[in-house]
Amino acid sequence: DCSHFERYHGHLLWTMVQCTAVGGCIWMCHPNRGKTLERFLDVVRQFVEDAAEAASLLSLHEMSFPELDEKHQQLTKNNPHYRPNVHRPRIFSLTKLREASENDRSRIIRHMATRDVVASSD
Repeated sequence: DCSHFERYHGHLLWTMVQCTAVGGCIWMCHPNRGKTLERFLDVVRQFVEDAAEAASLLSLHEMSFPELDEKHQQLTKNNPHYRPNVHRPRIFSLTKLREASENDRSRIIRHMATRDVVASSD
């Protein structure tokens, strides 16, 4: 659940990209936890289908699993302690499409410097 710590989103993405070969796939399984997952995905989306600055670095796909949807429905009805925001996983695959460049790293740094980072308790 590394995406919870917003100040590290840029570092997390860069580490994932650097540790993955071109054509390699990264699987992510995270709950929403408020807005932290979407804010991490905002960083990722800077490199998905981005013809404006460079060829896309990543492809991003959210996966759907009927078994998870069924379990979510059961827990919603039967478990008063179940909180979808914290417990329900969202599953994504990222595929690395090309080698990362110093320009990509700079773009991550710029993105992180210009967005509002919500303080989280590390």
